[in-house]
Amino acid sequence: MMTLVHKTGFLLTRQSRDINQRIQVEYWLSTAEGPVRLLLENEYATFYLPLSEKDRALTLFRQHDLHGRLRTTSLQTFQHQPVLACCFSTLSAYHRAIEILHLHHLTIYEADLRFTDVCLMSRLITAGIRYTGKTQQRAGYQEVRVSSLEPTEVVPAFCIVSLDVECALDGTLYSVALLARMPDGRETHKIIMVGAPQITDLNIEWVATEVELLLALRSGYHHWLERRQLRLQTVITSGRVPSAPFVLGTRA
Repeated sequence: MMTLVHKTGFLLTRQSRDINQRIQVEYWLSTAEGPVRLLLENEYATFYLPLSEKDRALTLFRQHDLHGRLRTTSLQTFQHQPVLACCFSTLSAYHRAIEILHLHHLTIYEADLRFTDVCLMSRLITAGIRYTGKTQQRAGYQEVRVSSLEPTEVVPAFCIVSLDVECALDGTLYSVALLARMPDGRETHKIIMVGAPQITDLNIEWVATEVELLLALRSGYHHWLERRQLRLQTVITSGRVPSAPFVLGTRA
């Protein structure tokens, strides 16, 4: 059963794909009720073409059996040339059209933007999202088929697990360390290390091989979630390398 909802969430990940000859955009959010998967459909992937290149582009599209729409706009280039919007209902046709026009040296604009980002930028969304749509409960998350998206301010209450991996220059794995920080500021940590057990004040689990270390890491992570009965999205950042967070897993 699907229910209409009006809620807010904080953006975690984004991707897009072709489904049944249409583009489907997927956004994962962290919300007060747990992880949410937003599905945005019936969008058109668009790039822009100088109006003066319209006839050449149409000839190429017909030669390669590409189907889309050309839409007039009030937009202009920095050289004050009017442009057309080239709109496609599938990503495969969109990327094929870009490839063909590039091969024939036609100038196009905004073809280098990721479609998932375009959908957000056109709505002035950065991270906080107010969404409306029909929701359905899935295993461990809610799935929402979106009817509208708007920007809003959201302060997420993350439970964050930082993963630090130590290895030799030849890639030999020495240890991993997990530091968990709760939304209320409490912290817990665990170290898993290859080697003979030693007396220490640190919370270290000793293992004999790299394989045992990786298995202990996987087991320990899920056990950590079970013991705390977390109902949230867990975000991992790896080591000291500044990078975007990625999702390790969720619990319902």
